[in-house]
Amino acid sequence: PPRLLTMWRVEQALPADLAIFAHLLDAEGVLVAQHDGFDAFAPSLRAGDVVWQWHVFEMPASTPPPRTLSLGLYTRDNLTRLTYPGQPADQLLIPLPANFDGSGDDR
Repeated sequence: PPRLLTMWRVEQALPADLAIFAHLLDAEGVLVAQHDGFDAFAPSLRAGDVVWQWHVFEMPASTPPPRTLSLGLYTRDNLTRLTYPGQPADQLLIPLPANFDGSGDDR
């Protein structure tokens, strides 16, 4: 299955129930696959710490190829998305290369 490794740098105290969302969107912006989770123990993290997070996406073979990655953070208890200082939204939208399939060989 497609997979993605993200890196997050901690800048402030984090909510204990933090989760990362990683959504793959097709050309029309429709969700085609997602992974939500956070494998680190958020209360133990301090400013300056770095967290690496694997995201594995289950996608049927008939799924249209993803074109955009939507990344963000939210609290699990109330599903409130966190915002980013200096950013206008509660998510980062990253265009994916045309040949992205998540195999790790997207040269």
